[in-house]
Amino acid sequence: MIFYDGADWIIITPVKNTQTGITGTLVILPSTPVADTITDVYLNGSLQELGHDYSIAGTVITFTTTVLISTDRITTKYYT
Repeated sequence: MIFYDGADWIIITPVKNTQTGITGTLVILPSTPVADTITDVYLNGSLQELGHDYSIAGTVITFTTTVLISTDRITTKYYT
């Protein structure tokens, strides 16, 4: 896929990542999403809302409305 980042056209690749066994409020992604592209975050299958349910900075997702337990399943879809 090709994406215009405001200065150049770049090739981006979709990534889907699922993690379990995490506790607390932080999830670390395996790679940094491209800025200004869509990042979808699902908690146990429910789509979470950026700015309300979580924030993201680099590879770190911080949940703001819940504390994760080890049986929670976090799935992310984003572009690198």
